[in-house]
Amino acid sequence: MVTGTVILLIGASLIGESGVLNWGGGANDCHGRPDTGIFRLCPTIFAPRPLPWGSPEFIGLGFLSFVSIILTELFGSPFLKNASIIVGLVVGCIVAGAAGYIDSSSIRTAPAITFLWVHTFKIRVYGPAILPMLAVYISLAMEAIGDIAASADASRVAVDGPEFDSRIQGGVLADGVGGFVSALFTNAPLSIFAQNNGVWNRRDRFILAAALSFGVGDLLVPDWFGHLFDGVKNPSSGLQGFLDSITIVLETPCTRVSLPSSQSVELRLSKLVLAAGIVAVLLNSIIPHEKPQASNIVEHPDADADPEAGAGAGDREHDSAEDEKSVRKMAH
Repeated sequence: MVTGTVILLIGASLIGESGVLNWGGGANDCHGRPDTGIFRLCPTIFAPRPLPWGSPEFIGLGFLSFVSIILTELFGSPFLKNASIIVGLVVGCIVAGAAGYIDSSSIRTAPAITFLWVHTFKIRVYGPAILPMLAVYISLAMEAIGDIAASADASRVAVDGPEFDSRIQGGVLADGVGGFVSALFTNAPLSIFAQNNGVWNRRDRFILAAALSFGVGDLLVPDWFGHLFDGVKNPSSGLQGFLDSITIVLETPCTRVSLPSSQSVELRLSKLVLAAGIVAVLLNSIIPHEKPQASNIVEHPDADADPEAGAGAGDREHDSAEDEKSVRKMAH
């Protein structure tokens, strides 16, 4: 419960701080849609094809990656299903490159061979960073315990006992060593990552993650779809009403919409439940159920049997064999 809570909060933080913002065009200051400066377009005005944050082009490109993941889950092999996130990223990058959104200048100007250490620093202890880094390492250890437990449960092996404790010890130790090495590379601590594991089967985990990504994203970034129809100029009253209805469903938990009577009403809808519910119902309808698999846990019910009882049973079998031999001799 503790580790699951930590992992859920980490995921929600990533959705609100980078995931949804990058889906809209960028997680930098362009999210605020300023009127001046380099961030008035996303990701900056120097990008090959900059656009305002929340433009339909950005939303559509992210949606293409999301749909690619769904299609991989539906029709992919078991290997591709485990790599569905990578498939979505590759498809999105290919389309983004073909559409002119990617700047390849850094790739063209990069040296053919380079090294990880190009600068050196004196080894020292920075006092004010001790407590923050200690908190980070404790959080990563808790995340590692939850991920290892989820991996064991998904692999249908024991999730308690000495063997499981050994896995936990090895995983936390590996996290600590990896975090120490990453610090030498002037990087933040690294951690084990088991995004696709959990306490449910794989299908349920995928549906839950997809639904929560929309629901939590809509909650943390209310204007996610607020600029989706900015490019529609001078719509008719019927079209405007249709676009407003879509915005009500997609946008903020508290949306003001102008009615034909020129009166403004405040519509309060639970968009967190609505967005997550729509995605969950849709995916639950189209993604097939998994076939049950046998457990890998080997049980030995007679391992703890009483040795004396076993010996007694052996003696009774021996006596029965001797009696049978005596009866045969008497018959002859």
